[in-house]
Amino acid sequence: MYASCRITFCFVFSTAVLSMGCSRAVSRPSTCDGLIRKTIGITREDYSPCAGEILAALDSLETELRRSVFSGDEEAGPDAEAHYKRLRYLMREVGFTADVWREAREGAGRKVERWPDSTMRRFNTEVGTATAQYMSALGRPNDANLKEGQRHHTVARQAYARFR
Repeated sequence: MYASCRITFCFVFSTAVLSMGCSRAVSRPSTCDGLIRKTIGITREDYSPCAGEILAALDSLETELRRSVFSGDEEAGPDAEAHYKRLRYLMREVGFTADVWREAREGAGRKVERWPDSTMRRFNTEVGTATAQYMSALGRPNDANLKEGQRHHTVARQAYARFR
């Protein structure tokens, strides 16, 4: 229970901070466009293409962060920032931030209505946590946040493999 609350708080805090800094996200068309408007029963068929796009954006961000953190490549920072902005755009189109605020305000029941599939909810949670860790590594390159982000990223990949 404590760990779940801590993760929810971390995710809510990081999404609030991230929302302020990413108003000019890369917004080219996406399979995620408009999913935020679907308020009940997002299905695997609805979400699978978008989740794949989110995972690809997370993969790209992680690759650039590895370049930045492990090799000290200063050119990787702006590239990582661009991938991060794309990822945040996709997450907003799905409604990650809205879901987290709704859950914090109304309890988990509302989120369950929107995401009836527990594997999709697990994917979303892991993507949110990985993104928060990667954001920390982007702001101040460090091995600890990168590795923690990679751990959650791996779990997100596993969840995606189960529902796609």
